[in-house]
Amino acid sequence: MESEDIIETSQVIKKILDNVKSAGKLIIQCSPDLDTKVKSIASLAEFIVQESLEKIIICTHHALTADRITKQLNNLINIKGVCLSSKKAYCLKKPMCFGTESEIQAKCQNHCVRGKCEFRLSTPPEISKILSLTEIKTFCEDSGVCPYYYTQSQISSSKIIICSQSFFFRKGMSLLSTFLPKSILLFEDAFNLDTCIIDYLSINLNLKILSSALRGLEELGDKIKEIFEQDFGDYEKFYTDCKEGKLKTYADSEYLMRDVVCNDEVLYTPVPGNIRKPSHFLKCIKQIIVYLRMSLRGKEASIQSSYGFLYKLCSNFFIRIDSLKYASLLFASLCTFTKIPLSDNLMSLNFVCDFCSLSSIYPEHYSFIFEPYPESIKILNPVIQLSYQNPGFFLKDFLNKSYSSIFFTSSCIPENIYKTLLGLDCEILNTGYKPNICPMILTKGSDQLFLTTKFEEKADDGIMRNYGEVLLELSDEVPDGIVVFFPEFSVLENYILKWNESLLLFRLLEKKLVFVETLGNEYRILRSFNRACECGRGAVLLAVCRGKIANDLHLYSEHVKCSLTFGVPQASILSRVLKSRLAYMKERLGIDESEYLNFDAMRQAVFCLSQSIRGNVKNAIIIFADKRFDSQAKKNKIPEWISGGFKSYTNVSTDVARNLSFKFLKYSQS
Repeated sequence: MESEDIIETSQVIKKILDNVKSAGKLIIQCSPDLDTKVKSIASLAEFIVQESLEKIIICTHHALTADRITKQLNNLINIKGVCLSSKKAYCLKKPMCFGTESEIQAKCQNHCVRGKCEFRLSTPPEISKILSLTEIKTFCEDSGVCPYYYTQSQISSSKIIICSQSFFFRKGMSLLSTFLPKSILLFEDAFNLDTCIIDYLSINLNLKILSSALRGLEELGDKIKEIFEQDFGDYEKFYTDCKEGKLKTYADSEYLMRDVVCNDEVLYTPVPGNIRKPSHFLKCIKQIIVYLRMSLRGKEASIQSSYGFLYKLCSNFFIRIDSLKYASLLFASLCTFTKIPLSDNLMSLNFVCDFCSLSSIYPEHYSFIFEPYPESIKILNPVIQLSYQNPGFFLKDFLNKSYSSIFFTSSCIPENIYKTLLGLDCEILNTGYKPNICPMILTKGSDQLFLTTKFEEKADDGIMRNYGEVLLELSDEVPDGIVVFFPEFSVLENYILKWNESLLLFRLLEKKLVFVETLGNEYRILRSFNRACECGRGAVLLAVCRGKIANDLHLYSEHVKCSLTFGVPQASILSRVLKSRLAYMKERLGIDESEYLNFDAMRQAVFCLSQSIRGNVKNAIIIFADKRFDSQAKKNKIPEWISGGFKSYTNVSTDVARNLSFKFLKYSQS
């Protein structure tokens, strides 16, 4: 087994090096364990030193994955590197660490402006190896240095940069833009890279944010008026710079939440005359906020193109669409010019300015969605969403700037859909089956009744009982932890209620502790689950495919020996955001709605099941528990590193799955 892994790893490394030498792009579909990836990074590190390239920029799916990569890299190579992360992750002042990222950024800047942060003012010492996130915080606290600014100061002298995908899109591109032409960009797990980009470039506005933005306008207006009265010369100079297109010198990145709002057209061209004066600009933004608040009074949901929304907005208030492009840049420039400390109100105003800039710079890639009941049909909380639709367009821009790009992913089948979504035209390397996993497709219960969570059958008592029997049978054979993923919270709740009524849940509790995912308590549940596996007879964790636990399970997966998905995790087609995206993909990208929904469901199922082997688990059982997985259309979408181990383990019943699990665990331990 080990010799096969060594051969396969060597083949992957050779392919990567050949790709980098030709300055190309490469997608690698493989299991999510880090061994192959870390060895590939170590080989690339030696290559960039020989070829005089700048850096390897590693974007991880989860921020804390950087700790594991760092630990393994330090055992293989001796090279300087740094882990970048947000202020929320790095702030050493505990009272400031609570709240959203934008709130923490505002608190941090206020402290720095007023000279209250002793860490920010310290001179950073040098290091000669790669420190993990935890090690950096400890090192900086001992040295009296701010970890956030310390890591940024080490970028130019580091050969390896590690950060999360979300941080890279939010701040990393501006920090690393000068190094990209001679750097290798590596995505550690790009299975849902398109979703990450869409989340970054989409903006939600509700009544609370718009009301706060109005208060932010007043704060900024008062500060500008104060400067106008005290020093008219500086005010006149700012107006002249707007007229000559020299605002780049003012635009402090601390005030820019999204770097993409400032393209070359905006940075180097004169600001339109109707918003050139600060007072005119603030009046224009106030009109837009008032219009958006009026739009929130509606009671019917709607989806419209960005062109239609902008036309109504601009025709009502006689605003030019071209003027809106400069909203974010002008906001950042005015904040820098006035030296006003960030506040929650100014952060809300920043969201509105980004809303204006993004919709006017990239109107063909956005949709406007109004949702009066976003959370529940009984709770009125109207939201306007500027929804981004084309991640490939955004990704292509900085991929073309980098020297070479490598994408590791656990699932990218069908390949044509994956490449179309990301705008890639490159080779895909598929790795072979991993012998340390035992994959199965479970289609029947012990009574030969088919298992499924299909809408028409998911409430059937016999099916719900059989799914519970699956857990009971596996609990007898599988030590430590078992994780079960349900398609959505409503299905999870219904099954728990039914199992409780039939006393099946009490029978399960006699064998293992049972933990259930609930909103807001994910980390506590994961830690308790891990502790139960370490100290007791094991535990069962019931989670949701698209929930937070599915994303963070690999951090606590040392004791997970078996993971199952009960049903196919199809996305809800009632979501208007998804409806608008499906319509865009069909019209612009030529991707059929049903094809995308099946692709998305299968990659989500594969991702959830693969989390159990993402940690340090040597052997694991993964089970697709639904009769629909046994169809040829679904099986063809399961990657080779899993499907290669199916053999005759498809269309199995509960008792067969129990016997196969027993044999696999017995022989894997011997």
